[in-house]
Amino acid sequence: MREKEVVLEQRGLVVHVRKEWLEVLREFLLSPEEFLKTAELLKKDRGVRAWALEVAGKKLFVKRYTSKGPVHTVKSIFRTSRAQRVWHNSLTADSIGLSVPATVAIMEERTLGVLKRCYIVQEFIEDGLNLYSFIKSGRDEETTMGRVAREIGLMHRKGFFHGDLKWPNIVLNTKRVYFIDIDAGVFKSPLPEGYILKDLARFARDMETYGSTESAKATFYRMYLEANPMGIEPEELKERVERERGFRKTQRAYNK
Repeated sequence: MREKEVVLEQRGLVVHVRKEWLEVLREFLLSPEEFLKTAELLKKDRGVRAWALEVAGKKLFVKRYTSKGPVHTVKSIFRTSRAQRVWHNSLTADSIGLSVPATVAIMEERTLGVLKRCYIVQEFIEDGLNLYSFIKSGRDEETTMGRVAREIGLMHRKGFFHGDLKWPNIVLNTKRVYFIDIDAGVFKSPLPEGYILKDLARFARDMETYGSTESAKATFYRMYLEANPMGIEPEELKERVERERGFRKTQRAYNK
């Protein structure tokens, strides 16, 4: 996949950019912070900020990670950055046709091996809402669950374990379902059942949290198995998911 990217080092930043985006992003890559001063801030948490901005007529989503403290600083010496993991997974996902937003560039700054900051630059998902917001905006829950279940089933059938399959990490518009925040993802083909159950248990906990109907849950498991047949019935898959470690404990905590 190296043939798809250009690697640059400039102003203390190591940059990986898709070849077809190099000229479009050249000015932004030289001084990202200047562009971000006037960009629309979408998220501000400890160590993480995200923006929407337009560069050369292209609307982009940019996420920046900075150190959360001494522990994260030390860990960063021994592992790849979140940006690097998203970059690798995004390129691999593209090659097998998974539904993820295109990551067009990443940047990271290190000093003596210590990660200071890193950026992820992706194509912006027009009219995108996370799964919870999409349903609450008036869409039919069962139809939406069917769409999402099919995409998760296809994702697993193609050998990708998401690793954090909560509702905020699933973004929809009227055309597509996207999986975001894929830095914890792992590719294994065929995907072991344990990985499948772990992903589905995380998703199922949010079905409980956000009050999905029993009919919507049934639709989810049925449509999942249509996309990723496992040789079992939907009710058995539901039981296996609910036996997955931590699910029942979390469910009891929500019900208190």
